Amino acid sequence: MNPRLYFDEKTLKKLGDVFVVNTYFPIKTVPDSADYFLLVYIAHSNAIHNIDNTSRKLEEGDVVLISPNVVNSFTCTHKDELTIAYCCVFSKNALQYSLKQYSGNFPLLSDFFEGKRSYIQVHDTPSKTIRNFMIQMIDNFNYSQPGYLFSIRSTITLILVNMFRLYSVDKNKADGFHSNVVINNVTNYINSKIYSKLSLNEVADKFGITPQHLCRLFKKHFNMTFTQFSNRQRVDKIRDELENIDRPIYQTYEEFDFTPQYLNSMFKKYTGYSISEYKAKFNYKAGNPLYTI
Repeated sequence: MNPRLYFDEKTLKKLGDVFVVNTYFPIKTVPDSADYFLLVYIAHSNAIHNIDNTSRKLEEGDVVLISPNVVNSFTCTHKDELTIAYCCVFSKNALQYSLKQYSGNFPLLSDFFEGKRSYIQVHDTPSKTIRNFMIQMIDNFNYSQPGYLFSIRSTITLILVNMFRLYSVDKNKADGFHSNVVINNVTNYINSKIYSKLSLNEVADKFGITPQHLCRLFKKHFNMTFTQFSNRQRVDKIRDELENIDRPIYQTYEEFDFTPQYLNSMFKKYTGYSISEYKAKFNYKAGNPLYTI
């Protein structure tokens, strides 16, 4: 991974007005051209974003789109933590869909499209739609398969549409405390506490609803219980770390408020593998000739 982002306009032009990287903080971004946007996805851990003379805490799954020519920086929340991010730099020319057309479809974001706002921020969906798009872009960029630039530009458009939809939903929360908003808030809370033990009663009390109503919401939206959903999210988190981070397994165990035996039992129930078996088979270094000595 590379700790820096490159905003040299000449280099970006050679790369087709797009640069995508899996990087880590701290980074300072100072674009040298009014044509380039910066898209940042917080993939692992938390971060501090310094912009508009303020510091804002970002959580895993937060996505930020920064307007051109805006000086900003990202740092880790704690010095001893490594924050991993997926970043994309792209020009207006790389968009498959003009800002004017976006503005017509998302009027709540007109101030951003008109350059009156320096950034917008959303939180990814429970299914991590934007994260999956970012990984797809990074793979396309790194391997430069035929047609990769067209694929990346199309993916940027999909990411922006999803971001703008999420932003519009958040903006309209005041219009009604309906079940979609409740379940979105609850699932985001579960994901923010993914390493901790959470009870149904505790979460229901936090959001001012009855445990019975919360159970019905999970059945309606996910066709599973609160516990099943929470465990599935933990398994997905462990799978993600085993696939994309190379570190001893005991460090994964230490992150959770559960015993290794419980985590292994839960993980095997959902995947068919023990945690060590899964890492040996699916870690990014497994079978990759680039890591073979």
